[in-house]
Amino acid sequence: MAEYQRRYVWYCRAKGLVPGAGFDGGDYIRWINARWRDWDIQTGHKGPHMEADHVAFDLWLNSEPQDTTPPRPARQLERERNILQ
Repeated sequence: MAEYQRRYVWYCRAKGLVPGAGFDGGDYIRWINARWRDWDIQTGHKGPHMEADHVAFDLWLNSEPQDTTPPRPARQLERERNILQ
């Protein structure tokens, strides 16, 4: 099985996706930026994110409640994308 970056895996889990079964980079960027904003607000963080902030963010991100919807097969995702276009 392929190895994936942990934040990408958490994104897939939150979105009900299967890692590697299609990837919308724009949606991932919007999702991770929104999570950073949530973390900044919850922790009162201001300024640039240093190494310790990344460690704390990852711990927080991995402990967030996740969508328990089972991942959708790649074929279904492709069909949904085609319908939206």
